Amino acid sequence: MKKSRLSLLLLVVALSAPMAHSSSIAILSFTNSTLAGHANFDLAGYQFSTANAIDLTSLGMYVSRASLADTHAIGVYDLAGNLQFSGTVNAGAAPDGSGFTYVALPGGDILSAGNWFIGAQYNQGSADQMFIGTGSITMAPGLTFLKAAVYFSGSPINLSDPAGTASLFTQSLPRDSYIGPNFTFLTVPEPSTYAMFVLGAAALVLKRRR
Repeated sequence: MKKSRLSLLLLVVALSAPMAHSSSIAILSFTNSTLAGHANFDLAGYQFSTANAIDLTSLGMYVSRASLADTHAIGVYDLAGNLQFSGTVNAGAAPDGSGFTYVALPGGDILSAGNWFIGAQYNQGSADQMFIGTGSITMAPGLTFLKAAVYFSGSPINLSDPAGTASLFTQSLPRDSYIGPNFTFLTVPEPSTYAMFVLGAAALVLKRRR
């Protein structure tokens, strides 16, 4: 009896466990942009929406040189400027094949469906540039680019509270600046109907055996 219960439990766990998937890249492509420097201290990026809950797996930024000249913090915020998650890419990091470099997140960094802002920190006069300009942008399925956004100031920005220390500028489409930050993610799966059915059936079998 105990062995059959254990076997049934292991089967239920196996069927209920989420399958492993590779991460998706948020920004897939963008066009008609120009690289530009930083007259201010900037927390530059864009507002976006996600149709479903997503698990952020890494944060990244565009590398405009052979490698990053400075270390940069990257933050994900709600639209009121409240920090949700952050990571840091180090000076000397080289770009991948698409021009970005990433830092992995520990996992469990969940953004619910809704509107968010991602920004990369740039020091005033940083040699690491961002893209500005009018063009098109393609994001992964389930994500929508809303508008370019940047917190800017003549002095360093409090990354935990940018709204309290810097001014916010936004620019609606078709302007695709400020392209600097990027991220990778997994879509959080909804409970599987099949797995729920198996759990229900298992509970019924155990009840009858009792």
